[in-house]
Amino acid sequence: MSAVAERVALLDVLDVGGLDRTGVQAALASLAQVHGWHDGLHVRLSRRLAQLAEDSPSIFPEADIAAASKTSRRAAGASARRANTLDDVPGLEAALGAGECSAEHVDALGRALGRLHGEQRDQLSGQSTRLAELAARTTPEEFERALRREVARLDPAEAGQRAARQRRAARFRSWTDRDTGMVCFRGELDPETGLQVISRIDATVEALFHRHVPEDCPDGDAKQDFLRAAAFTRLVLRRNTTRTAPTGKTPSATDVPDVPDVPDVPDVPDVPGTDRPDTNVDVPDALEPHVPGSDADVADAGLADIDVLDNRCEMLVVIDLETLLHGLHDRSILDNGHDVDLPLESYRRMACKAAIIPVVLDSNGVCVDEGREIRLATRRQRRALRAIYDTCGIPGCTVRSRHCEPHHIRWWRHWGRTDLNNLLPLCIKHHHAVHEGGWQLVMHPDRSLTITYPDGTVQTTGPPRRKRVAA
Repeated sequence: MSAVAERVALLDVLDVGGLDRTGVQAALASLAQVHGWHDGLHVRLSRRLAQLAEDSPSIFPEADIAAASKTSRRAAGASARRANTLDDVPGLEAALGAGECSAEHVDALGRALGRLHGEQRDQLSGQSTRLAELAARTTPEEFERALRREVARLDPAEAGQRAARQRRAARFRSWTDRDTGMVCFRGELDPETGLQVISRIDATVEALFHRHVPEDCPDGDAKQDFLRAAAFTRLVLRRNTTRTAPTGKTPSATDVPDVPDVPDVPDVPDVPGTDRPDTNVDVPDALEPHVPGSDADVADAGLADIDVLDNRCEMLVVIDLETLLHGLHDRSILDNGHDVDLPLESYRRMACKAAIIPVVLDSNGVCVDEGREIRLATRRQRRALRAIYDTCGIPGCTVRSRHCEPHHIRWWRHWGRTDLNNLLPLCIKHHHAVHEGGWQLVMHPDRSLTITYPDGTVQTTGPPRRKRVAA
């Protein structure tokens, strides 16, 4: 009996209701191997149909696959494309058949090969063994990110060409949903512009709702979407342009001061403390002047205590200095807080006009610790946490740290301090788990974490480690 047949037999009699966490994980691992075998066989059958179609014009492989497997033509076409990809990289086909990777890994490799031509494509496909090993130890998302870096290394010009195509493909449309009556939008922007838009929305959410949220704001997973929609509305409608000026008159468009010229900067920024392994690039948007918010808008948002709303575009980029200065290498760190890839030249251009802020200290060298003077984390501390953590501080959680709230490990009401070594980014779900669900957290000096669950189970994790962009 083959290994796959043995696993199928075991899975067939599995008592799912009696499994603990370890048992479920083991069963899922076995199921993944069966899936890999299934996908590998599906690819071989698709390849055989394509071979038969060469001798018999009456055979339409995609139609046969769709009809026999009860799938769509689109899914059948994906299977045919996987066969073509694995023809070029046979090592990955063996890994797929052994259940060491998935069809999603194959699809990611197919997209990467499609961005290369000629010698560069041959160089990537020639790394069959290495690609199979990489796929076996990474998720499909991690594998695709590593492939994008490899494509950028093999063909540096491809990133610029792709960026140009993306800029030309920008689109925006709107419609009204017939069922809800809500006005809906769909936009597509090139990654660099899109990141600037997202960063400005995030900065506006921070400025408007850091301390208070509107009374009609929902709880749970819908909260952040609601706040981002509110911030987007304020930015587009420019409701913050009617504040009464000190002279008693309402400013007009001509009262807005001219945007100051951006000073000339060298091509490669002179980063203080070049021995630092990583650098935060905090990119303000100098394209538009700052306009204070109106009294009415501040009151509507429940922010009567905030006199000025800062709507600058702020983008936090974590990048090691070697990559910034000399290009990608085997241990590069590069994270913009989003699942968006930009050419390295984009980051260099941003760095030239950015305020570069160390991970733990601000640009004036001031410690980010605030003690008991304030309860909420400051913007400087949030930047530092985003630099340290790419996701929620609970291991396995994939919510980006920019969507998390800083949590006091020793609670504020228990005399905890608002210091960086007492703050951990938590998503809404895990914040509730700690405050209402009985989870107990202990953070050690190296930021490793010990979690005690309500049932007494204890889990200890290592310190946060940002993922390298290359394997």
